[in-house]
Amino acid sequence: MAFAAKKAGSAEIIGAFATGIVLARTNRRYDIHEAVKPVVDIFAPLFFVSVGAQVDVALLNPFLAENRAALLLALGLTVIGFLGKFAAGFCAWGGVRRAFIGAGMVPRGEVGLIFASLGKATGALPEGIFVAVVIAVFATTFLAPPLLKAFSAGVGRAARPASV
Repeated sequence: MAFAAKKAGSAEIIGAFATGIVLARTNRRYDIHEAVKPVVDIFAPLFFVSVGAQVDVALLNPFLAENRAALLLALGLTVIGFLGKFAAGFCAWGGVRRAFIGAGMVPRGEVGLIFASLGKATGALPEGIFVAVVIAVFATTFLAPPLLKAFSAGVGRAARPASV
């Protein structure tokens, strides 16, 4: 499906995602998950290493005037990404802890890294913007754990019987 998506002029990830949606509806979804887990365990870290290796660390120097635009963009993307994803948790309905859900949404940036890598590889994304996206994904990923810890106080306590 990834190949078909590419042939259709779309990104491979669109075909892969569509395949995942279809397979998740089958009664074999757990077998499929277990079968691909070792592959994911090997290749997912390699993907993140390859993205990190593409970052020109010289662009992270804020003392060089030509780097400041990319660093400000990274800050803006981080703030907007954080606020947007955190706010998404407040769209949940029912008796849920919206702030906890929002905090869990904050580190979702893997797809952004995939598209940034594709953009950089094709020359459609300038180096400074690529670095800004990587920084924003990195920053929001590290913001999530302390937020989840802060908002998890009391999660699950209401479900326990009083006699326990």
